[in-house]
Amino acid sequence: MKITPDSNNLDGNDSWGTDDLWDLLGKAPPPTAGPRFTECVTRAARLLPTSRPWWRHAFAPVSITAAAAAAIILTMLAVFTEPAPTVDPVIAVNSTAAEELAELAAAETLSAAADHLDSFSDRELASLIGL
Repeated sequence: MKITPDSNNLDGNDSWGTDDLWDLLGKAPPPTAGPRFTECVTRAARLLPTSRPWWRHAFAPVSITAAAAAAIILTMLAVFTEPAPTVDPVIAVNSTAAEELAELAAAETLSAAADHLDSFSDRELASLIGL
């Protein structure tokens, strides 16, 4: 497309048509790309620093705020909550009450097994008697 004074006459002023600049531009050769233009542009595009996607910029403050809020909440929970009281386990060693309870449980198990002998196998009955 050749630029002429009439094609850019926006305000209807004919002073552009007499301008020496238009005469000079009309005589200038059209710009052409060099033989290595594509290679140079591709190389320059590869060397450009990559930027992060827009959504990483948009949500970065949210993630930082969420992490700070979680840290504050966990700190408050650690500071202001009391640990559960620990109870020492009671171990009955050589206690007569524990021995009596064990004997009573064994007697009840044997009496229940005697009422329902058909429900137990021979191996189970032998283990109940203690053989």
